[in-house]
Formats: sequence, structure tokens, C-alpha cells
Amino acid sequence: MEHLTRAVNIITRCTGLYRDEALAEVGLTSCQVPYMMRICRQPGWTQEELARDLYVHKSSVTRTLAALENGGWITRAPDPEDRRALRVYPTEKAEAALPKIRQVLREWNAYLTACLTPEEAETMQELLRRVAQRAEDWASGQEAD
Repeated sequence: MEHLTRAVNIITRCTGLYRDEALAEVGLTSCQVPYMMRICRQPGWTQEELARDLYVHKSSVTRTLAALENGGWITRAPDPEDRRALRVYPTEKAEAALPKIRQVLREWNAYLTACLTPEEAETMQELLRRVAQRAEDWASGQEAD
């Protein structure tokens, strides 16, 4: 089964290279894309919620959000109910870049699945969803420890 994780890692690395190249003109990096998608889809996430949703360490969230804030992509504001927590909001710049980000994601998905029939692509999507759910189930159990 080591081939599964090797294949996923190759896809992930190549996806990063593609996104970096395709989004260079916008000024975003591949690792910033998941943050941007979530923040634009649901403004007001806390840093802790982003860490949990993206399965990354809080320190990684802090660094990435600092870069996004310095680039003018997001703003952070104290949570009115918990002054220790910061809520994250997209800027107009982020909202304006969203169509380009979505286009890049669609084009890459189309490229990757061009070698599959529509039925194969649908089956692969379902199988990957199930495997991802298993990984999430494991990660949820780790958080409880």
C-alpha cells in the first residue's frame, strides 16, 4: 500500500509546482491557496479553526497568515467574544483573485483526469473521498489524545 501514499505525494508535489507557476502573476503561492479558499468561502475563521480544518500545525497557520496579511490578502481582528482569538477575513484583493484561483484549480483537475473516462474519474473521486475520510477519522482520534 506504500504506492498509494507515494502516488498521493507525487500528485501533491506536482500540484504545488503547477499552482506556484499558474498563480505567480497573482502573487500567491501554492501553500496559500487552501487558506484563501477557506477564508473567502467562510470569512471569520479563527487561526485554530484553520489549523484543524487544514490539518496543519498552528505555527504553520500563523506564518502563512502573516504572509497573507503582509501581502494585503487578509485582515485579522480580535474575536469579540474571546479577545485572545483572532478572526481572519479576506480583503477585496483576495475576493478579486478568487476567480483566477478557481480557474487554476479547475484546469489542473481537468489536466489530471484527462486520461480517465468520466466514469473512472467519478469512481476515483469517490474512492479518494473514502480514503481521505479514513485519514480524517484517524486525525480526529489523535486530537482527542
